[in-house]
Amino acid sequence: MALFTTLSLFRYKADLYFEHGRRSLNKNELREAILSYETAVKYNPLTLNYRNVLNGIYLKMAESCVNKESKEITKDLPGIYSSKQTSAWFTKAINGAKQVRKLYPGDYHSAFTLGQAYHILDRITNEDMSKEAIKYYIKATTLHPFKFELRNKLARLYTEKGQYQNAINELKEAINISPANHAPCLNLANVFIDDGKRYEEAEAVLLKFTERNPDKKIIDIYRLLCFVYAKTTKWEKVLDQSMNIIQIDRKNLEAHKYATMANFKLERYDDTRKLCNDILELAEHTNNTYNQYAKEILELLSKKQMF
Repeated sequence: MALFTTLSLFRYKADLYFEHGRRSLNKNELREAILSYETAVKYNPLTLNYRNVLNGIYLKMAESCVNKESKEITKDLPGIYSSKQTSAWFTKAINGAKQVRKLYPGDYHSAFTLGQAYHILDRITNEDMSKEAIKYYIKATTLHPFKFELRNKLARLYTEKGQYQNAINELKEAINISPANHAPCLNLANVFIDDGKRYEEAEAVLLKFTERNPDKKIIDIYRLLCFVYAKTTKWEKVLDQSMNIIQIDRKNLEAHKYATMANFKLERYDDTRKLCNDILELAEHTNNTYNQYAKEILELLSKKQMF
């Protein structure tokens, strides 16, 4: 009876610390959140969710050390960007996830955490960690085969390593799992482009998404189609896709640039001039790149009028 009471008390304390950690995390009080989560695990070490959340935070802290733009997020942790601190977060994430793997071999979260940790280490160190990353990513997809995010991550690593066919296979599976999600479609199209400029296959993937999801108006899909059509000099199609973007976002400067380029190539100079003026009006002094492009095209149009 005394043992049961003690265990119940420990579980109660663990729940309290876990909830306190959640609230601290929501307020970006990272030091307090981590200490609370660690205490929750200490009081109830067999609760899977506690460990997975804590290991996930360790991994995010490691990523923050790598991505220096996260300074604002981690400002309450002194020395956050030191190599020693970075190594410590990775070690905690990896060791913690491996402990979960021993306790709960059927848990996909811990396998995915390990895959991500080794994936990041593969990018930032001179040591090849890709085999470990791939091993754990595959383990995660085996344990949870219908979660497309896992396959997206694995495909990204395959792409980074030039294993394009493996990446294509994973992304096709991801699309089958979630055909209404545009992320794997974009990723697959980009892999085709990276793998020997396979523009026709990239186009087919993107168009299939729009056919399957006629109610979804995704700017990123239209933007990549603009890129593909520009590379293959299909200027009417560039114009169509750029106008799709402008209908959604009238101030989208990249779409205006694509539309300007297409009209210029199609020798529709009045439309070209109007779009250039639209760019100058929209960009004002906020984007010199688009301003400069519009001015260059207007100068070319002026020279054409002289002849």
